[in-house]
Amino acid sequence: MKFEEFKSGKYRQQYQYKSFLPAKINHEWTWDDPRINVLLEKANRALGELNAFTLITLYLVNHGLLAKPSLYLSDHLEKQRGAYYDSLTRVRESNDMGHWCRFFLKGVSETAENGKRTFQKILSLRQDIERRIVTLGRRAENGRKLILHLYEHPAVSIRQIMDVLGIQFNPARSLVASFMDMGILKEITGQRRNRLFLFEPYFKIFADRESEI
Repeated sequence: MKFEEFKSGKYRQQYQYKSFLPAKINHEWTWDDPRINVLLEKANRALGELNAFTLITLYLVNHGLLAKPSLYLSDHLEKQRGAYYDSLTRVRESNDMGHWCRFFLKGVSETAENGKRTFQKILSLRQDIERRIVTLGRRAENGRKLILHLYEHPAVSIRQIMDVLGIQFNPARSLVASFMDMGILKEITGQRRNRLFLFEPYFKIFADRESEI
């Protein structure tokens, strides 16, 4: 079936009202709109690139070189939920299946591109931090362990660092001070006790991503 020939359904008279009976969409679809071909190619390319970065990240995670990233912010399609339903409404009201398909493919491309940029920034950050941690000398191993923890838990206290690394208060405090000097951690409570430290460059990746959406 062609998109251009699609009828979204029909209204059926009930006892005192009309109900909308949607048409089935499990067809093999074709279209005349060349814009869909361009968008489909772009979406396929973006997904392929995202898959490549995903495989690299999984390799690093499986080999203990990167903890599983805490990708906890909503994605582009979630942000566009209202527009998604508007497009479906347009299909129902004007039979414009092509419009919905173009909207969906644009959403796929933009989401994949956002994801790819996020993975690029995470990998770049990992390389940059590794160069900084080398300067810690004998403390470098604990520094790497702490970084792996921060990828999954971007905000930590000194007590948590002591538990994660199995070290005493003074070494934990010293490591935090070094991380703050290197711009890896930032104190976020403004207090002298029960302080929390944020993995700021990592958190900023997602803050920037959120502002782009």
